[in-house]
Amino acid sequence: MTIIRIVILCILIAANISCFDDPPDKPMENEHDASQQSGNISSNIDADGGEIVISATGTAADGIVIKISPDTFRAEITINLTIDESPVVFEAGSPSGVVVSLSAESSEEFQKPVEITIPLDPSMADKMPVPYEVEDDGSLKLLDLINYDQEAGEAVFVIMRTLSFTWAYIE
Repeated sequence: MTIIRIVILCILIAANISCFDDPPDKPMENEHDASQQSGNISSNIDADGGEIVISATGTAADGIVIKISPDTFRAEITINLTIDESPVVFEAGSPSGVVVSLSAESSEEFQKPVEITIPLDPSMADKMPVPYEVEDDGSLKLLDLINYDQEAGEAVFVIMRTLSFTWAYIE
């Protein structure tokens, strides 16, 4: 797996991947099962942690699971998600077609890693998903993929602060 990550990183560096569009907001709303409604997707998470599952948005974000471990936050906090389908342009690979922005009402840094599980597009079965942070200026920063399970149809990465993320499929 380490060799694959090194090869992917080399391809991405060589391709000089960048994001050109500044995505407009397309917010939605939720409880812990984040199904499509008007407004933002938001969920209250306390010190015991929790899980947010995005569903019924009609986007590639459907099936994303955000796992928050106990003691990630010292007190109850509201997690807000914004789903955006604006195009992210990659010079290599096939984009997921979605950008998810995760914000919190008070804490930008987490006490423990927050685990993001993304569902894999079955039509991309021969390609490796690669997660990215989408920075405010539209540039992309590679995130660490910690698990890739093609049989289960999912990939996992972790974050330590609020951010916007997307992923692409690379051969």
